[in-house]
Amino acid sequence: MFEWVRSKALEVTVTGRYALSEAARAHGDLEARRTTGKLLLVPGAAAVGRHEETRS
Repeated sequence: MFEWVRSKALEVTVTGRYALSEAARAHGDLEARRTTGKLLLVPGAAAVGRHEETRS
C-alpha cells in the first residue's frame, strides 16, 4: 500500500488534523458526519488547524 501512495496510484485525502488531546472531538466529528476524507491525530501538538470540512 505504501508503494501505491509513493507512486501516486493511491491518493490519500486528509481533511482534518486534531491534536491527540482532541481525539474525542475528532471521533464526534466522524460520528456526526461533519468530515470527509481522513483525519489525523497528531501527538504532542498543542493546537492543530482543521480544514473547513471538519467544522459545523
